[in-house]
Amino acid sequence: MTNNFGLSNLWHTGFIRQSIHRPIVNGLVILTWGVLFPLAVTAGDWTLETDDNGLRLYSRVRDEAAPREFKGVCVVDHPIEAVSSVLSDIASYPKWFFRCLQAQKIPTKTSTDVDFWLYIVIDTPWPFSDRDAVYRAITSIDRTAGKIVVRSKAIKTHLMPEKKTYVRITDSDLQWILERLTPTQTQITFINRTHAAGPWGDIISSSGTRATTLHSLKNLKNRLR
Repeated sequence: MTNNFGLSNLWHTGFIRQSIHRPIVNGLVILTWGVLFPLAVTAGDWTLETDDNGLRLYSRVRDEAAPREFKGVCVVDHPIEAVSSVLSDIASYPKWFFRCLQAQKIPTKTSTDVDFWLYIVIDTPWPFSDRDAVYRAITSIDRTAGKIVVRSKAIKTHLMPEKKTYVRITDSDLQWILERLTPTQTQITFINRTHAAGPWGDIISSSGTRATTLHSLKNLKNRLR
């Protein structure tokens, strides 16, 4: 299994990521952790939408002009290393991440196991065009607290040229949070706020984000089995 995030190895070595100060794209723009990933996860109140066999789905509106944000939470009877290993295997995303057609790591000179670029293609139901996105993914590991956080933000970049057959998503924030409850039990939280882009983006964003959050977690649970 390909370990593109390197989460399991970093977990065992006790690596802790505190902050990021790194050039982006051509070195002309410097973004700190607070700028790249605004600390807005505490804003607003989460509303429980459904509880499906212990998989709880919440939603909230952070901004009336922005798409609804969704959060899925579940507990699995697997160690945190096993869950992180699945997240690390980027090439396998089409097997479990909802409607994912393609996923690959984009090689760059500044990429590391915990700070890299990711390209994803999403199958969007007819009559809408399929979507693609380039994410910058940053991993934070706190071995003492038993917690791994992977934050991904869609970025406008020329690292992956746009294709006429896809609509490029540039407004998306994803967050995976793994928390060790016991040596053999892990809580998984997936937070997703995505605007689908394109002429119909305002219409399909919330329903698509909801389905992606819910079914990706369900599929991840099944893959862990």
